Amino acid sequence: FYRDLLERRRTSRIPFINGYTIFATIGAGVFVYFMKESFALYTVLGFLIYMQVFMINLSQLAQELKRPYIYLLPGKSLAKLFYATLGNIVKAGVDGLCVFVVASLISKTSIVLALFLAIAYVAAVSLFSSYTILLRRIFGAQPNKIVEVLVSIILFIILFSPGIVLSIVVAGLLPASIEFLATLPFTLSCLAVTVLIYLVCGNLIDKA
Repeated sequence: FYRDLLERRRTSRIPFINGYTIFATIGAGVFVYFMKESFALYTVLGFLIYMQVFMINLSQLAQELKRPYIYLLPGKSLAKLFYATLGNIVKAGVDGLCVFVVASLISKTSIVLALFLAIAYVAAVSLFSSYTILLRRIFGAQPNKIVEVLVSIILFIILFSPGIVLSIVVAGLLPASIEFLATLPFTLSCLAVTVLIYLVCGNLIDKA
């Protein structure tokens, strides 16, 4: 994790804030400004999560698993996997705060909603990190690409669907004054699945 911080300092003056952070914040601000709908911030969250599908192979953990260092360093496999993903999780928190706070100010919506959406984004990124571990456990280092894509789509639907469905149901039941709680089922579902995958596949490095 410390090495990850050093690398981020070399590539950006402000750690965890890069071109993607700026682009996503400006894009979200412009979108909600012209959208002028109550669900605009939720659309931004959906888009940010969708972008993670294309960035999963570029994540810190995916890169670390291609290098020998994480296998050679002493320590428990579960701890090494956690710290290899911690940088991405912290960055997701920074990105989420920048994007949703700016978007909420422009759209004049509750700042509390912005914070809950940022937390939901962090939970989703955490799930994507564990998703990387799960795919490596299933397919190994050199998977059949066609089979991997098919299975990945099925796994993606299975892992994310419960939280999405629960949040939609809760959103329809909550009064407008506490609508920010609608993302809570999604957040808790993502975190629960993440913990479960880490517990089941946490020995990935030991069994490599």
